[in-house]
Amino acid sequence: MLRGSTDISLVQLLETGLTPLEAKVAAHLVRELIGAYRAWPVAPILDERPGWGLYRHGLAFLEAHIEDQNRAIAALKREHASFETAHLASGSEGARRQRILDFARELGASARDLKEDELAFGRYFDHEAVVDRYHLALHDRERRLSFALGRLGHVVAAALGDPRVAVDQLSFWRLVALEDLVRPILTHDGDSRVRVAAFRCLCTAVCALASDLRERSMKDSTVQFVYRAALDRRSDTWIQCEALGLLANLSTPSLCAVLKTRLLGPAAGDDLFVRRRAVRILGETLAVAPIEHLVSAVASDPSPFVRQALARALTMTSLATVREWLPRLAVHDDAREVRACALLESLALVHRPDLRRDLLALLVSALGGESDELVLRVAIHAMQVGVALVAEEAPECLEEWKTSALTQLAALHVRASQVTVRRWAAQAHERIWCTLDPVARRVESGLSSFLVDVPPGSPVRLPRALLDGVDDEHAGRVLSVISQKDFGFDLSRSWLGSRIVRGPRLGFRFWRFLHEVLRPSPDKREAFCHTTGRIFGGTLRAPSAILSELSATRVPGEPLFIPEEGGWRPYVPLVDEALSALDCGLVPRPIFIHTSEGVTRLRAPLSGFKRLLARARLTAGFVRYGALRNWREGSSEHPAAYLRSLRDLGFEISFHPHSPGPNSMLTEDPLVRRFFPAVLPVS
Repeated sequence: MLRGSTDISLVQLLETGLTPLEAKVAAHLVRELIGAYRAWPVAPILDERPGWGLYRHGLAFLEAHIEDQNRAIAALKREHASFETAHLASGSEGARRQRILDFARELGASARDLKEDELAFGRYFDHEAVVDRYHLALHDRERRLSFALGRLGHVVAAALGDPRVAVDQLSFWRLVALEDLVRPILTHDGDSRVRVAAFRCLCTAVCALASDLRERSMKDSTVQFVYRAALDRRSDTWIQCEALGLLANLSTPSLCAVLKTRLLGPAAGDDLFVRRRAVRILGETLAVAPIEHLVSAVASDPSPFVRQALARALTMTSLATVREWLPRLAVHDDAREVRACALLESLALVHRPDLRRDLLALLVSALGGESDELVLRVAIHAMQVGVALVAEEAPECLEEWKTSALTQLAALHVRASQVTVRRWAAQAHERIWCTLDPVARRVESGLSSFLVDVPPGSPVRLPRALLDGVDDEHAGRVLSVISQKDFGFDLSRSWLGSRIVRGPRLGFRFWRFLHEVLRPSPDKREAFCHTTGRIFGGTLRAPSAILSELSATRVPGEPLFIPEEGGWRPYVPLVDEALSALDCGLVPRPIFIHTSEGVTRLRAPLSGFKRLLARARLTAGFVRYGALRNWREGSSEHPAAYLRSLRDLGFEISFHPHSPGPNSMLTEDPLVRRFFPAVLPVS
């Protein structure tokens, strides 16, 4: 943190503990601190102990900066009080205006600004206007003070965590004297966020101390003050929360008393935020304090928001407590958001060998007995993530987890009353298959790393090693797993190698030209081409499961999100895909569309004349075919009307589920099969 070449270290230290978003938002405050540091006329502190001088010098600057902000705030308040007194004592309008201009000068107005202010009297500049400037200046100082306090806490924590300092934390703590600096700010008369920042500063620093030093780090008077702040329901909500967090590191007996008071006597309004923080601290404290009786009180809390926090707290408690209370939250709680949160938080039990089987039973119970769509979605996700974690941490338990997960997901896929649940079950099943199948896992890892930087719409050649020895079925199935959270993919394979396109390619489509010519409108977007449509290449496709229109636009044939489906039915070819199939060579090659539901096979008519006729009819009737494809419940048309109409044009269309195997149990969903016309046997 010395000047010159070490300023980069100062920047890194000042940004310690900031998320990327917070660092971007606070970038100007960091720059101000760096500028103030460079102008700070104090020589670097020298210390014979390695590393100590570096931190001591930086902390000395932050402490001086905080004291400067405190003095500036106090000076602003004095100037404002003097101004108000003088303004009231002024006997004439001219004297009052002069007092206002004098106060504006004290707030930093330049000579030019003062001239403009003087001309603005009688229009917008008056007593209230200059007081507004005072409040802005005051709040700006308080914001800088809050930011500096936050940085101070993190820098102290970084120092205490440095191995060069950690050997003698207590000496460094006493040398820094953080409590003496921050203690007066805990009672700051102004914006409550300054007090919140002061509590947070102390909490961040104290947490970096060794556990046996924390309770000896503060004076008894400070601990008592924090105790009272944690109990004071009249103070700012976030002050109460931060006081609870600080007290948890200072005095376990005092914390237990506060937790009992706050959790056994819930209040209305914003008290739920304090109770939620208390529940989080409860989970961390149960291991060292006999307060498990509070769990029953929290489980009956009137706020679902508070009960959600109990789920995470339970994962840190004893075996008996988890077995008694977690199923009540995950299966029997009245609020669906609590049940969903409990299932999600229960994944932490994977890391506890004595509770892995209980976790599996809980997830199986939820998948088999739950009816709410949200809870089922979370349970499906939790089961898939759980299998992946068990595969990494406890391979000896994998067979039991795999069998239970695949069985439950396969059952949901064909029996769930909500179509969306069936789709989520199929997607989770495919992710599990990709995790457990060695070939799929290798291919998925290599393709994901390679494709992440491929720009959408640009064809690229794949390195041979990525798909070496991998058949089309495995390649397409893995791409369908990747496309669950990505663009779609078009893959072409030949003896020359493999080429892939990530995302849609757009090009001229005659149907779009006709559509725009026949439907002129003055509100079309300018600077956009209105003659393009989707062009698909390759014979192996994996459509994106997430990229679609949420509402229909004036351009027909686009992937359209269907709420009751939970997606856009990527297993049913788009009209543009049918048109692209007509361009697959003189002897059309079949196209295979891989999705989580299975594989759709599409082949254009073999006859050249039929292909010309099909192109003409699809181009002229594009809007009608697009409407048939986006079939909705309650429609007068049959679900298979669209694909039947394509078959009438000579297309060959079929669908089959993925091949079964040791890591795959998915069967055909009747609600998918209904879109494919039955093939009549030939007599």
